[in-house]
Amino acid sequence: MFRFIPALISAAVILCGCTTNNNIQPVTPFDAAKFCGVWYKIAGYPAGNATETRFNFECMPNGKIEFQRREIIDGKNRTQSGSLKFNNPDTGVFDLKNSIFNAGKCYIVYLDRDYREAVIYNERNDELWILSRKPADNGEIPEYLIDAAHAVLPDAELKAVEQQENLRVYNAIFDQE
Repeated sequence: MFRFIPALISAAVILCGCTTNNNIQPVTPFDAAKFCGVWYKIAGYPAGNATETRFNFECMPNGKIEFQRREIIDGKNRTQSGSLKFNNPDTGVFDLKNSIFNAGKCYIVYLDRDYREAVIYNERNDELWILSRKPADNGEIPEYLIDAAHAVLPDAELKAVEQQENLRVYNAIFDQE
């Protein structure tokens, strides 16, 4: 019986390797200074019940990016803080730590050249976030962002994040009402 244990361990290692998505291509080059600022989560997977999700990323002198995440869950404001640590500052791969737990390695898999839209994959939680510098109007998610998300998780059922209050404030600030 014990002679099968090495074979079982080898099989387990091989099977575990199958679940890792080795074809994730993070964006390069990446410029953290351009990434910092306000972002709105316009869609995500898995679907949650948070609305009005907004991130504020701030570049710190030590090379980390600190963030505040504000959202509404079940009618209550919720705020989280944390940091992004880039092992290679020229590549869109970072370790995410928030005020509750270490959320693991994340990959920026899509980022337009003007740093206005992004798709981020959280490997540990198998999550996708579609972010934009502007809140989505009427829950519309551009098809190319959906395609970028599905390149990482093909079966992900993305859900738009309601942004009505964020959109109202954004429009008031930029005089677009």
